[in-house]
Amino acid sequence: MNKLANREAIDGVQQMHRGLQMALQELVLHKDYERAEAILRQLDIAMVDWIDETKTRR
Repeated sequence: MNKLANREAIDGVQQMHRGLQMALQELVLHKDYERAEAILRQLDIAMVDWIDETKTRR
């Protein structure tokens, strides 16, 4: 099933994906749990803000 999104929404999801990749890299490659936690906490805040600011079409 194809989903539709505008460029702004796609950019937001891609930015959050990059944050997730950064956290995984800190965990898997560097075993830096504190840095991974900090990135994930920032990502959590960004995702909540993004969800709150995103309007849906019904």
